[in-house]
Amino acid sequence: MSPDFLCKCGHRNKMHTNCEEALKGYNINGRICFEYKNYGDRVKGIEDSWTIETICSCRDFNPDNLATLELLSNVK
Repeated sequence: MSPDFLCKCGHRNKMHTNCEEALKGYNINGRICFEYKNYGDRVKGIEDSWTIETICSCRDFNPDNLATLELLSNVK
């Protein structure tokens, strides 16, 4: 799967641990997302969001096919 494939949490595949790391390090059976919740706001330059550094609460990678198709169709 592409590292740029989006999860339902809105973050890319590459921002999630693998299952082995999540189970070994956190005792979670899934793929933990380790991107900041407000990453999209930071990219857009929304200043207020830069002080919020909360890690995403996603505890498994759930592919978002539609969002990924839209994202990849806009790539030139």
